[in-house]
Amino acid sequence: MDASNRRVRDRGIFVEGDTVEIGGSVWKRNRWSVLAVALGLNLFTSSIAAQRPENPILSYAVHASDAASTSTLKTTPDPEKNVLRISRRSLKTSAGMEESRVGVLAYEGKFLAYTLEHESVKIPPGRYAGELRWSKRFGETVVYIHVPKRSGIEIHRGNCPADSGGCVLVGTAVDGACLDNSRQALERTVKTLPQTFTVVVTEQN
Repeated sequence: MDASNRRVRDRGIFVEGDTVEIGGSVWKRNRWSVLAVALGLNLFTSSIAAQRPENPILSYAVHASDAASTSTLKTTPDPEKNVLRISRRSLKTSAGMEESRVGVLAYEGKFLAYTLEHESVKIPPGRYAGELRWSKRFGETVVYIHVPKRSGIEIHRGNCPADSGGCVLVGTAVDGACLDNSRQALERTVKTLPQTFTVVVTEQN
């Protein structure tokens, strides 16, 4: 079969014969330019995949399209046992008037999720007691952090700074000033943690 007559599908773009379909729009091309488009797409997507970060602790500001890469991220050894770390980065991003602070969540050195807090009410750096607790508000198990002079501080689902309310949001990817796939990230976190543990919050200025 002529290579230009094969049907190629790559990231929502369809190529068949002398036709290119992109996002529902159909374009007519000569067969050689169609083949070039198909080959070019494969080269482009392979290049993007090769550029994805391997370790979020070194490079954490990824986009939503990189969410799948979290399953292959490396583990950084932690000298302390039974410690859940929230390592906030210096990066601040804004969504309208809401300012967020992004970080990385890891248990005993194992990457669990990216974190997001509202800059104005973020948890102070320090060591806190943590536990898994049923949340009446969300109707599911969340991570509860005992922060002095505060109550109801949890790690729970949410995407943008307005969802935080002084708590910590989790997601599998950073998307501008928000997070993606929050439910998936929380489920992974809860599944990994024991009933009680220590929470350590650090911050880079």
